[in-house]
Amino acid sequence: MEQGSLLVEWKKDAYELWINLKFEFLKIRRSSKLLLAIGLAAVLPLLFYFIPLLSGGGFPDNAGDFISQNMNFVSLIIVFTAMLLAGDIINKEHSNKTALILYPLPQRRTNILISKYVVSLFSSWFALFIYYLFTAVSVALQYGFSEIPEEMIKSYLFAALYLSAVLSVAYFLSAWLKSPGASMTLTFFGVMIFLPITVRLLDIIGIDSSWIFTNYSTIITSIFRFPSGQFGVATAITEDEFYKAIKVVTTSAIIFFLAAFGLELNKEA
Repeated sequence: MEQGSLLVEWKKDAYELWINLKFEFLKIRRSSKLLLAIGLAAVLPLLFYFIPLLSGGGFPDNAGDFISQNMNFVSLIIVFTAMLLAGDIINKEHSNKTALILYPLPQRRTNILISKYVVSLFSSWFALFIYYLFTAVSVALQYGFSEIPEEMIKSYLFAALYLSAVLSVAYFLSAWLKSPGASMTLTFFGVMIFLPITVRLLDIIGIDSSWIFTNYSTIITSIFRFPSGQFGVATAITEDEFYKAIKVVTTSAIIFFLAAFGLELNKEA
């Protein structure tokens, strides 16, 4: 009898989660923020292709240099997308008073919070995919399909993982700060400026900073030369360092997500 009750409860939770996922997906699909994130992800690679084409300025001599030029802006796309799609995803519900409607409903608050994170994460991954897709198409048009390196898939996968950590930071700040504007601003400047400065200061005074995930943003680009130097000179990144980066970034994503979860579950609507 007890097993039957647990199964019924599990099915109820799964159904509620599914409903919340659909609701959050419809919300974000109609949001101008998603369109803005996708638009930026599409426009930047197009600019790198059409400006040289129309101006006659010329393209880099090889596909590797062209890809490196585009990949230099992946971190910006990642942080901007996370800021837009998760920077105010929780505190906006409080500032708009919609939490007063959502939280008293007969459903688990955990389902609401999980659905918000999951939909934001998959939407962010899609915007990032658009950036890589348009870059690959630009390479194919200028240099040929054979010049699209398989490392683009590896780079995308690591960039998606890195985006998960940045999104978790945005999610945490949205749960921690009351102001949506403050959490969005701190997401951008925190990841782009404050954390890198912290890394630099810790290095100067001789304290290990390898636990800070922003250390590994450059792998998104350098993976094209890992482990061999397909494009240019091989980097000094070893296989151990690469897998350490995966562990640090994954751990950071989980910690910030759980911290946000804990903060919000202990709040009153």
